[in-house]
Amino acid sequence: MAFSVQLQFINFAHFAVQVAAIFLASRLVAVVLRRLGQSPVIAEVVAGILLGPTLFARVAPDAFAWLFSKDSMAMLRFFSQVGIVIFMFGVGLEFDQRMLKHTRRPAMIISFVSIALPFTIGLSIAKPLAACSGAPVSRAFPLFIATAMSITAFPVLARIVRESRIALPIAGLSLTAAAVDDVSAWVLLALVSSIAMSTSINGVVTMIALVVVLGVLVLKVMPRIVERWHASAIMPLAVLLVTALASEWIGVHAVFGAFIAGVALPLSYEERIACRKRLRPLELALMPLFFAVSGLRTNLGFLTSSWVLIATVVVVAAACIGKFGGGTIAAKFCGLSWIESLTVGALMNTRGLMELVVLNIGLDLRVLTPEFFAIFVVMALTTTFATGPALKGLRSLEVRRNPVDPAVVHVGAADRVTGKVS
Repeated sequence: MAFSVQLQFINFAHFAVQVAAIFLASRLVAVVLRRLGQSPVIAEVVAGILLGPTLFARVAPDAFAWLFSKDSMAMLRFFSQVGIVIFMFGVGLEFDQRMLKHTRRPAMIISFVSIALPFTIGLSIAKPLAACSGAPVSRAFPLFIATAMSITAFPVLARIVRESRIALPIAGLSLTAAAVDDVSAWVLLALVSSIAMSTSINGVVTMIALVVVLGVLVLKVMPRIVERWHASAIMPLAVLLVTALASEWIGVHAVFGAFIAGVALPLSYEERIACRKRLRPLELALMPLFFAVSGLRTNLGFLTSSWVLIATVVVVAAACIGKFGGGTIAAKFCGLSWIESLTVGALMNTRGLMELVVLNIGLDLRVLTPEFFAIFVVMALTTTFATGPALKGLRSLEVRRNPVDPAVVHVGAADRVTGKVS
C-alpha cells in the first residue's frame, strides 16, 4: 500500500514537471511569435512540436527520454483529451444561430463552396499521395484527406477577426460561414470515423445509424429533457459528460459528442457566453497539454525524405487553392469587391487548432501514418500562419486604393451581399 502511494506520488511529480516544461516552452515561443503578429494558439502548437522528436529529442535525447518516457505519458494524454473535449464543447456553445439571420444565404454559399472545392481536391490527390508513400493505407484514407482539406478553424478565425479590426459585415459573414463549416466538417468526420472503425459494410451502416440516433437525441430530445434543469450550474457539464461518453462508446471520438452537445444546449446566447467563460480556465490549463501531445507525435524530420517534402508542397498548395480560392470565388459571386472577397478567402483558409484535433483523431484511428500526420501539421501551420500577413497586405492595399478608414469602406458590404443573392 505504501509502495503504491509512493509510486503514484512519483508519477504525479513527473506529470507536474512535464506540465511545467510545456507551459515554459509555450510562453517562450509566444514571446517570439507575438512580435510576428501570431496568435498565442499558434505559439502553443509550435512549442508542442519543438518539445517533440523534431527538436528536443534531437538536441537532448536523454532528457527527452526521461521527461516524456512512454510509461509517463498516460496521465498527460488523459488530461490532454479532457482539455480538447471541453474545448470542443465550448466551440459548440459559441455557435450562434442568430448569425444566420442576416447573412444566411451568402454564408451558406461561401461555406458550401469552401467545403466542396477542397473536399473534391482532397479526394483527387489522396490516391497519388498514397501511391507516393508506398505504404498500405486505410480504406477511409481518401475521405479523411478530403475532410482534413475542408476544415476551417472557427475559434482561431474568431480571434484573428477580433485582433485584425476587420469590418463588421465581412467579419460576421466569415464567422457565419466558418461556423457552418465546423458543423459540416464534424458530420463528415463522424462518417469517416464510422468507416475507419468498422470492418464490414454492416458495421459501417450500424455505426452511421448510431451516430444519426445520437445526433437526433442530442439536438431534438435532450433540450426538452434538460429545460426544467435550466438553472442548474452543473447541467452543462452533465450534458457534456453523457454525450461525450455516448459518442466514445459509438466509436466516433468524444469530441463529436462534445461539439453537438454545445450546439444543442438550451441556453440563450448570453448564457452560452457565460458558460464558456466559466470553462475558460480549464481550457487555458489543459489545451497546452493537447498541443504538447500533438507535438510529441509530430516529427518534421520526415521532411528530409524527398517524397514527404514533395507531398507537403502539394498538400499545402491544394489546401490553399481549395479553401482560399473557394472562399474568394464564392464571396465574389455574392457581390463583394475583390479585396473583400480575398479577405473572406484568407479567413476561410485558417485551420489551426481544429485541424490538429482532426489529425490526432486520424492518427488514433490509424487512418494517417506518422509521415502524413507531419505533412498535414505543416499544412495546418502554414495556412494559419499566412492568414495574418495576408490580411495586413489586403488592408494596406485597400488603404492605398481608398485613403479613408477601412471600416467606412466596408459599411455597405452587408447590404451588397444580401442584396445580391436574396
